[in-house]
Amino acid sequence: MRFVSLLIVFAFAAVAFAQSVPTGSTQASTLLQQSLAAQTGGALTEDITLNGTVAFISDAQDESVPITLTALKDGTSQVSFSSATGAHTEEWSVSNGRPTITGVGPNGSVTQPAGGSITMPSAAWFSPALFTALVSNSDYSSSYVGSENKNGTSVQHVRVWPASASAIPEAIMQEQTRSDLYIDPATALPVAATFRVRPYHKPGTKPLSIRASLAAEEVRYSDYRPVQGRTIPFRLQVYLGDTPPMEFMDITISSVSINKGATIAALAGGN
Repeated sequence: MRFVSLLIVFAFAAVAFAQSVPTGSTQASTLLQQSLAAQTGGALTEDITLNGTVAFISDAQDESVPITLTALKDGTSQVSFSSATGAHTEEWSVSNGRPTITGVGPNGSVTQPAGGSITMPSAAWFSPALFTALVSNSDYSSSYVGSENKNGTSVQHVRVWPASASAIPEAIMQEQTRSDLYIDPATALPVAATFRVRPYHKPGTKPLSIRASLAAEEVRYSDYRPVQGRTIPFRLQVYLGDTPPMEFMDITISSVSINKGATIAALAGGN
């Protein structure tokens, strides 16, 4: 498993966003910056910790268990939850646009995906503000896909991917590592993000092709609330696949801590 002044600022940012959808080559970066402003009110986020419960929809029991999600501004993150089988922790890190993940199970066993796959979700998948900030810098390329409908909502669709290293052609980087952010034009807030992920394969086997090995993962953000001058989603729904997508996790946030000096200790066997 993987697993009020703010209201005035927020309303102003939303109106400005709705009235000034950009055109030309700067569309994607402008939309990202406008969305970031709507989410943060211009405040810097060094770290964020979310506490709540998660229901793993695919489980027969469909139980809700406690979960804690922490992310730092550099994209490093940690997710911890308890279940009937014990405590689970996963740590995410990013280097040159390539996420890696290390997990520790109830018995202390450490797991890592083999091969250093570049096709994993963003380490900040549960914090759209940090994700938006990360993909807005010069380490990422972006493009404006267009206006469309997403889950019954009109959205502005922006695609992002890590800027190509010399050893990896840009077309391959975009194909295998792209993420898509869907922004509500009325509020400038993300309603969903989709990622290209590489499912686990039985050791010693390979996927039939690169494209066949990629799957879609979608995180839907809702129930936004003001917290410390920012606007934070208090519900996260994770879906896998796209024909049709299957809900995998439903996370409800109960409390949020921002800039409290959170740190993430490296897990045994981690990078």
